[in-house]
Amino acid sequence: MPLLAKLPGVGQLMETYLHVPEPVLSEFKTTVGETVTDEGVSIRLDEVLLDNGRLVVTTTAASESHALAPVPLWPDAIYIDGEQIYTPGGGGDVYKTPEGAMSSIATLDLGTYEPSGELELTVVYRRLSAADGTTIHGQWAFTIASSAEQLAAATTTVPIGHRIELGDGLFEIDSLTWTPLSVQLNYRHLGGSTYDIRFEATDQDGQPLQVLGGTSMAKHSHYRYALPDASATRLIFTPQLFSGEEGAAKTDVRIPLPEQLFEVELPQAVGGAER
Repeated sequence: MPLLAKLPGVGQLMETYLHVPEPVLSEFKTTVGETVTDEGVSIRLDEVLLDNGRLVVTTTAASESHALAPVPLWPDAIYIDGEQIYTPGGGGDVYKTPEGAMSSIATLDLGTYEPSGELELTVVYRRLSAADGTTIHGQWAFTIASSAEQLAAATTTVPIGHRIELGDGLFEIDSLTWTPLSVQLNYRHLGGSTYDIRFEATDQDGQPLQVLGGTSMAKHSHYRYALPDASATRLIFTPQLFSGEEGAAKTDVRIPLPEQLFEVELPQAVGGAER
């Protein structure tokens, strides 16, 4: 069977992982479908999506000469308009298709970079993991045209202005950013390394929001959540402190701060939207 015949069509991986319905995703994602083959491995870039400081990429990989490891395919470099972008963190998942290919999704935080307007996006892979534990080195690069304009027009930011002080820790909760794809709580860690902070989020009826990822212990930090139900009119955030130390100094301390919870009223255009 030819190698490309092993690569199934673009599926619903992004919809499943992001918990966003396809009709909404289709307004903002870019479907690519381009394949590059090197070192006996074919990688197809399926879809890309820019969402308020993160890049989401889905790929499908297959090989007739290598057994691929079931791990998410993670880009080795991201360029936007020729500038390499630092990606401090992210997440992902991988699924083995019935044909033996690896269908993968990766979500990458773009740090303080804020894409805007029409842009040229380049995604580069240089290392793949084989099932036997070795690394396959090659060059799989994709350059596509994308845009951040439509999502920016549909983005709402709600100012918060809440401060949490404890010991040497100082946290300024700045704002909530709402897109048709996710909710992001933006805050600044302005002092101390004893404590890190997390936020449990629910709607006004106590329904929890799923945490999708985030960046902490930095001047510009955030937590990202899946969208709540369309009936949500108010979000409630309860802080919890954890050890911010590293290595042997890190402890299992966990300090809920219910007295520091804060609520965010959602604008009618956001809370009442169909999702």
